[in-house]
Amino acid sequence: MLIEARGDEPWFLSLIKRMREDPETRGVALIAVADEGALPSGGGIHRNLPKGLSVDEWAKQLTSLIGPVRKRPIPASPRLLALVAALGLLAVAAVILMFALPQRETTPPIPPGELADWKTQEEMMETNKLLFHEGSWFARPFLGEGVHLTLADGRKLEGFARQEKEGVFLRGMNDAQLIKLSDIRQREPKRQPYEEYWEQAARLSEGDAEGHIRLAQWCLEHGLKLAAKREYRRALIADPNHAEARRGYDRNR
Repeated sequence: MLIEARGDEPWFLSLIKRMREDPETRGVALIAVADEGALPSGGGIHRNLPKGLSVDEWAKQLTSLIGPVRKRPIPASPRLLALVAALGLLAVAAVILMFALPQRETTPPIPPGELADWKTQEEMMETNKLLFHEGSWFARPFLGEGVHLTLADGRKLEGFARQEKEGVFLRGMNDAQLIKLSDIRQREPKRQPYEEYWEQAARLSEGDAEGHIRLAQWCLEHGLKLAAKREYRRALIADPNHAEARRGYDRNR
């Protein structure tokens, strides 16, 4: 006898109802299909059950025979597991490629008008034999000679000194000042970093972008930040799309 129980009705009540309809049945073969699980002992039982029991007594008898219901785990689909594994491998491969492949750099171009202005300025300064010093242009005699001064109060100053009636006009890296002769205890000639810069800059050709970048790096190492900016600018005049020159120019604006 095949009994199926579905929905909210316990399977053993379905069995009891069926057996009450056929009281001569002595042996019971049961396969239960219920929402809450499966039967123990392979899914079936065979018992000789006595007749003449009430519905409640049948329920107690069957419950004692069946025992607690075991929950059956739902196995994962092999295809689903394979899909998850494949997606995981793809994610790992994407991360590896992201770090392994070289990243292409994009540098926004300098506006053509700005490049033209830079080039015109450089040509004018070259024609007039002017020298770049801390953002300005000077004739060499106007700057004077490189010196190291020791003042009466113990201070030590360096820069380019030009003799004036009132004293010495000293142009340093960050300022310019007039110093009275009476305040100067000692004056010694000293070669300034800008003098080395002028010599190196004069040896570079106009189209040597790499040379201007190297000189810009030298300027940064020697504290000539404004001169470094100028050299990055000259490198961009030679090659407007040079990524390293553009980065250097932007960092030193």
